[in-house]
Amino acid sequence: MDNVFSQMSTKPRHNKLAGLIYYKLSELMWAGKAEVYFESCSLVHYGHQKEPLSMQLIDAANISDITKFKNESMYELDSVQPDIMFFMKNKFTHDSRGVRIAGCPDLIVEVWSTGNTNLHCEMKKILYSTSKITEHWYLEQDKNEVTCYLGEKQLLNQDLREVLKTKDGIEVDLRYLSVK
Repeated sequence: MDNVFSQMSTKPRHNKLAGLIYYKLSELMWAGKAEVYFESCSLVHYGHQKEPLSMQLIDAANISDITKFKNESMYELDSVQPDIMFFMKNKFTHDSRGVRIAGCPDLIVEVWSTGNTNLHCEMKKILYSTSKITEHWYLEQDKNEVTCYLGEKQLLNQDLREVLKTKDGIEVDLRYLSVK
């Protein structure tokens, strides 16, 4: 599959965490059961980042004319760049280059580092929470705690010292990257 893109971060642990999550989820991609996007793909959304409460992820299942949307609307929309986007069951569409995606991922993962401002982090949490079907995880680069949500609902936090599990039971083992 050619839907894999990478971009180097300034933080080595950030790269290791995001890269290993990508690698673990890619097993499903290689089996033809999922699509996984790593860092350099943008997720388009309605609304503007200057007004976070106006933002909303686009449910691709609700787009009646995908071709018209891709040709006329997709490039006019704002976008964000999650570290990981994972699509297994949920419908999505992408532009002809495969770098702008519209849809509600099954899982979004963000690895926060000192370069992320509080405003940036909150804006992304608000956006990802607009989809009731999207699970979103937030890993602090220098901590073991993983904060997890499904839509607006906060789930039980997970710990990097344990095998991480999605709501659908997909396991991601990052234990060797836990902070000692």
